[in-house]
Amino acid sequence: MRKRVLVFAILACAIASTSASAQGIPAAARRVGVGISVGGIFPTDDDVNAGLAAGVTLGLAPATGLGPTIGLGWYEGDLRLARVSGSARVGQLRVRPLMGGVGYTWVTGRVATGASINAGISFNSIRVDDMYSLGFSSGGEVRGDASNSFAARPQLRVEYAVTRKMGVYSSASYFFTQLDSVLETPIGRFEDEWDGSSFNLFVGIMVYPFK
Repeated sequence: MRKRVLVFAILACAIASTSASAQGIPAAARRVGVGISVGGIFPTDDDVNAGLAAGVTLGLAPATGLGPTIGLGWYEGDLRLARVSGSARVGQLRVRPLMGGVGYTWVTGRVATGASINAGISFNSIRVDDMYSLGFSSGGEVRGDASNSFAARPQLRVEYAVTRKMGVYSSASYFFTQLDSVLETPIGRFEDEWDGSSFNLFVGIMVYPFK
């Protein structure tokens, strides 16, 4: 039986370059927006299952040009070890990336199209289910762990301005991270069985109250 995955996903927060003058700061503040998003996280590893996700999106109203970006794409996924335990759930993988990068946005009429690349570090951990540990008749400790790892995410995003203060958007990205993992059980030690990389598809609504 699969436990429902709780996913907190905060996708790309774009920050446009501004001048150091006092006039530039209020102009940027007027572009600040907040929204909600829903979508799916699809791990590349068949033994990792994340599923549907929902979260909060923070960002700035689209504007043509190049600018820095920051990105958080946190998720939790159910773990299996199919070749050893079949469909039994081993535990949960928790992935917490913190990334920064650069992106470019093209605005044509009401449509804004953006491409970005972020990179940074992912803070990872594994929590083993108590029920999985109790399944070993020989007893003994069952322990899982995952290393922190390099992370990168290229992303494409399209936003349509429904009104001056509201937009709807969709995004597609590939999240890459190559983590080292270990699972120690009474029947053996299993290393690097899981991959935290995933494809991500989201849709959402943004509201810009000060625009």
